[in-house]
Amino acid sequence: MKTRLTSGFILLSLWVGLLADSLYGEIFVLQNGGRIEGQLLNPDESPRTVYLVRTPEGAQIGLSPGQVAQVLRRRPVELEYEKIKPTYPDTVEGQLALAQWCLEHNLLSQRRQHLERVLQLDPNHAEARRALGYMLIEGAWKTRDQLMQERGYRWYRGQWRLPQEIELLERKEAQQAAEREWFAKIKLWRGWLGTNKEEQALKNFETIREPAAVRPLASFLQDEPSPAVRKLYIETLAQINTPEAVKVLALQALEDPVEELRLTCLDWLKTEPRPEVVALFISRLRSKDNKMVRRAAVGLAAMKDPTAIAPLIDALITTHTYRIDPPGGPNAMSVTFGKGPGGSGAPGGGTGMSFGGGPKLVKIPIQNQEVLDALVKITGVNYQFNIPAWKSWYAQYRKTLQSPSADARRG
Repeated sequence: MKTRLTSGFILLSLWVGLLADSLYGEIFVLQNGGRIEGQLLNPDESPRTVYLVRTPEGAQIGLSPGQVAQVLRRRPVELEYEKIKPTYPDTVEGQLALAQWCLEHNLLSQRRQHLERVLQLDPNHAEARRALGYMLIEGAWKTRDQLMQERGYRWYRGQWRLPQEIELLERKEAQQAAEREWFAKIKLWRGWLGTNKEEQALKNFETIREPAAVRPLASFLQDEPSPAVRKLYIETLAQINTPEAVKVLALQALEDPVEELRLTCLDWLKTEPRPEVVALFISRLRSKDNKMVRRAAVGLAAMKDPTAIAPLIDALITTHTYRIDPPGGPNAMSVTFGKGPGGSGAPGGGTGMSFGGGPKLVKIPIQNQEVLDALVKITGVNYQFNIPAWKSWYAQYRKTLQSPSADARRG
């Protein structure tokens, strides 16, 4: 009796062991793309010399590490699914029920397979259609993908996009890649300046015509301490002559600390009409910094664009705020007013002023000689800083432009 119980216990243990093996099977993905399902019999071997695998049929095989690309451990719920799958009938109701079981156990790919089987059995099954993401559009079942494709969209990098948007993205990426290449080249050639490779570097800069080089050049221009090298960058940007290059040069004409380089930019900018540059200079006439107002006027004088006349008249005299320290202070400022920009401290015209007590912020009207010079150059007349006289002249000037005789002359 004892022997029978012992034998029965051994058989039960073997059965439980085999069941455990089946519940924790692995999938061995081979280098050639094949797959073998089974139980790994030597999981603790290290270093790995062989995979000993027992297949579901009971066969035992050995796989070398070079044959195996990946080992996937199957979850118990996946093996339970394989066990119960044959118990569901191949009918609409049976496949729907199995799809629901898969949903409850988070087996989404298997669920989809059974929903698609429902549609094979009943193509118009609404519940399965909706579960698979179909929508009923004008009497036809369509997935969201189909609908978006019909509307001209393409699935691109994780979302639906129009072809025009994709083209812009790809163009931007190509532009950025080209800019990175130019940044590296310009950095290299800048390092050659002042060495035995300087002649080659200068020749390289002379050949640059690519628009992708504009942003790297602008970046180096902003950070370059040497006026001679900044001039090289300015000349290179002038060669490229794209709207972006023009904008960089216009800003440099306003902001470079060296007057010679500002004038170099203007010499090139004035070679042709550039409304966008004129607009930029006009906007700077309203700057709180009087230095920027005067530089903008110099730029407008170079451009000689009549659209700047009215803004220049408004900028003949501008008011700016200055900090005035008491006499003898570390930042003491003596303000003397006289015609023209020749006074010390803030330029302007009038009489001297003195202040007692602590520092004060004062607003001072400034006569901008550079603005007057620009007006005279563009109009050919000179009313000094008499703003009413300038406005009266400008009103007559506009009437002349609008008269029929002016139209005939222009024709």
